[in-house]
Amino acid sequence: FAKGRDFPLKQITYGWLKKYETWYLSKGNSMNGLSVNTRTLRAVFNRAIKEKLISKEYYPFADYSIKIEATRKRAISAADIDLIKQFQPTTDRQERAKDYFLLSFYLMGASFVDLAYLKVRNMIGGRIEYKRQKTGRLHSIPLSAPLQAILDKYLPGKQKDDYILNVIKTDDPKKQVINVRDEMQRFNRSLKEIGILCGIEAALTSYVARHSYATIAKYKGVPTAVISEALGHSSEEVTQIYLSSFDKEVLDKYHTIIIESAP
Repeated sequence: FAKGRDFPLKQITYGWLKKYETWYLSKGNSMNGLSVNTRTLRAVFNRAIKEKLISKEYYPFADYSIKIEATRKRAISAADIDLIKQFQPTTDRQERAKDYFLLSFYLMGASFVDLAYLKVRNMIGGRIEYKRQKTGRLHSIPLSAPLQAILDKYLPGKQKDDYILNVIKTDDPKKQVINVRDEMQRFNRSLKEIGILCGIEAALTSYVARHSYATIAKYKGVPTAVISEALGHSSEEVTQIYLSSFDKEVLDKYHTIIIESAP
């Protein structure tokens, strides 16, 4: 939209944001993609104000509404999670993908990026403690037996400052990003294979474990506020997007209960 040109923050007005919104959506992009981009711009603006690089009078987000829409269902059922647990990999790539998926699930829906950056020193007093790469928010999760069993496969020979998984292979931050991106692509390709072999209808991706953790928790009666805290969301509104699409059979079940209980 900016055609690669630098421009002052003062140029980002309400009118500029509306023009950007129209341009972005006209390219066939999603509303949620727009939401991510405009929230990033808002964060930059807020930091600039905090560091007194620009006056509050130029803040364009007071009137501009950042929109979000429900995404297509990404969660799978507890029964499908069990199919993945029971799956017997036939390649190293499949084994890593299975481990990554279950690690994410056992770590309250941790993102793949956060898994990649976990170090041995993040294992503290029977817990995994780390800060999310995306938000800097601290997470502290108990080392359950199934979680420990997977981690133990990667720990031999590792020192405290070593990464637990073998995703990051350099100290160069820019190359680390490439390491993570490339492995996530391999992860997603292998997950797709695993999903087909397990007979799971939903397309498996690195996001599915996170969405599934949230959705299964909701089915179990866990309050949305608790799920939001577990996922590290900034608000319950964000968490609600994850929970907006329940399985039809669950809705049908409760619909039947309701209509049959009516006099």
